[in-house]
Amino acid sequence: MNCTPGGDLRLGKMAEQMFSGAALTPHVATIAALCRRTGAQRILDYGCGKALVHHDGAALEEGEPLQPLTALWRVSTIDLYDPAYPPYARRPEALYDGVVCTEVLEYCPSEAVPVILLELFGFATHFVFLSIVCTDVDPERGEVERATVRAPDWWRQQLLTAQRARPQVFFVAACSVTHPDNNERHDVYIEG
Repeated sequence: MNCTPGGDLRLGKMAEQMFSGAALTPHVATIAALCRRTGAQRILDYGCGKALVHHDGAALEEGEPLQPLTALWRVSTIDLYDPAYPPYARRPEALYDGVVCTEVLEYCPSEAVPVILLELFGFATHFVFLSIVCTDVDPERGEVERATVRAPDWWRQQLLTAQRARPQVFFVAACSVTHPDNNERHDVYIEG
């Protein structure tokens, strides 16, 4: 990875333009449904980046006014954690009804994935939601190099293995893949 404290030299991006937490935005409605389904009140956003969507708000559907995520998800608390971003680097000590982790794991070395997944499940009492990009970097999108590019089936096996430590916690993972016919990205959902 070409990232430095000043940004990504290869892409010409300043640090302020990177890891904003915007990867959460396309999944706001899915997470809201998970919160309603489980009655979740306490959520952890693990790997939140700069968490701008938490500060700016989001909408369940395009064109709706922005609202705080606590209102959209109907939860009392959303804690933010990102060990790579000092303002949110303090490791949580609590348990959460749900843990959300969007576009984080693919930037971690594959040998670290099992340990991180165990940590995610260890924080959760009801569910873990993940979004994972399973494709190579697309230079036209200005993407940062990924350390672990694996198929959804590989991620499913990793998740099922981690889930054994907390079988009462279910997971939903939105795995972003590229359609072979038109090179468009879409999500393949895996659950367990």
